[in-house]
Amino acid sequence: MEAYLRAQNQPKSSQRLEIVIVGGGATGIELSAELHRIVQALCEINAYRYDGGRPAEVGICIIEAAERLLPGLPPYLSAATSRQLEKLGIAVLTGERVLEVTREGLKTGKIPHVPAHIKVWAAGVKAPAFLLELDGLETNAINQLIVRRTLQTSLDDNIFVIGDCAACPQPHSNRNVPPTAQAAHQEASLTYTNILRRLHGKKLLEYSYRDYGCLVTFGKYSTVGTLMGNLLGQVFIEGFMARLVYLSLYKMHQAALFGAFRTALLAVVDTFTHGSWLNYGKIDARCARAPRGFASGPGYPLYAIMDAIVDQYSPVLLDFQLRLERIEADIFASRFNHETLVKLYELKREMLLLQTAAVPLLDICNALTRIHSAMIPKDIRPYFRDIYDHVKRLDQSRGGMREMLTAAMSINLILITVNQNEGIQRLAGWGAILAIPTMVFSLFGMNFRYMPELDWRYGYPVTLGLVVLSCVWLYRRLKRAGWL
Repeated sequence: MEAYLRAQNQPKSSQRLEIVIVGGGATGIELSAELHRIVQALCEINAYRYDGGRPAEVGICIIEAAERLLPGLPPYLSAATSRQLEKLGIAVLTGERVLEVTREGLKTGKIPHVPAHIKVWAAGVKAPAFLLELDGLETNAINQLIVRRTLQTSLDDNIFVIGDCAACPQPHSNRNVPPTAQAAHQEASLTYTNILRRLHGKKLLEYSYRDYGCLVTFGKYSTVGTLMGNLLGQVFIEGFMARLVYLSLYKMHQAALFGAFRTALLAVVDTFTHGSWLNYGKIDARCARAPRGFASGPGYPLYAIMDAIVDQYSPVLLDFQLRLERIEADIFASRFNHETLVKLYELKREMLLLQTAAVPLLDICNALTRIHSAMIPKDIRPYFRDIYDHVKRLDQSRGGMREMLTAAMSINLILITVNQNEGIQRLAGWGAILAIPTMVFSLFGMNFRYMPELDWRYGYPVTLGLVVLSCVWLYRRLKRAGWL
């Protein structure tokens, strides 16, 4: 976006942004389609046309060293991909090996200079260099760890390797398993099984790569690919059907990572959620009303977006305040219970989430105005200080609410303790009252031979009367003391 805005502010003769992607594989092609979509979205926003002129032009080019795109896939798939890129206006240079990359562009074997403001390297897969530094493990020329077909490293049976950093041989072939998502998925499943088998002392299974085909998506525009099957062999698909298969594979990977239940919830959210929680229409109108600020570069639209984000925090704080008042009413109305504690904890957790989202904006505003001063002109910096002050006030309000919430949790626990003590007092009071007849009647139940009061005519009514009077007297004393 910053590069696009800089190109927009250049004279019309040089108002063109060149993006070059090196590598005509699936990654480079999908990236080019997404960049094309983003460029179209930028051109459609009126805020980027503050001077009434044409928006900056953007050129996207893919450079591939092989003679065709997707060299590892069937030729008809490469041809379909080239046709789709041509429809999108994305240039393709095949058979060109990049020899040098400079600040101004690239140099290939046949073209001395390819202009490029943004250069993206998407050619080939190379494992991280730190794998070379692992003692006792064998690597190949592209830093991959060499593994056997059980996915154990060649020199250590206790280490399993999967994904792009594994150089796993294919049976009856001199090639390794391709570094693709489906291969990593298959390797992960087998590794899980082999680890369990190794723990139980069973023989490990060998990995055999099974190619189910390949899909290349162009974002919202189209999808092409091939499917591999035992009955139909290799089948070429394109358009809606390919897009449907691609989404199905994506959901399958989500299910492997998050589980079936969470994946289903994500699908429901994706189905019923439309648009963003940010109102980009207001941001667009705000930028349109300030053409001078917009003409100074990307600082003003960045301010408009950040200010819109911060404005969304105020309703959240208001909701927190209302919820806290309802909880306080429940606490002091003696409706405290486990549910009240759960509500208090959930509110405190959401406040921590708000702190995690809002407080970093303070450092961002400071960094933009002090460190990245070239991107934020002097006349725009006060706007970011305004955002800083706004976030500061919100954080102070959140801090006050957090203290109130902590006090409410303490009061709730105190009231619960007091209520429990009152219950214990009642039980102790009734226990003391019942102790009087228990002690007297147990004494008479000892069956002593010489008990003079047993022969007395009024012994029973006098004893019973004394017990009742003692219980009544003790009850009144405990009632007056607040125990009953």
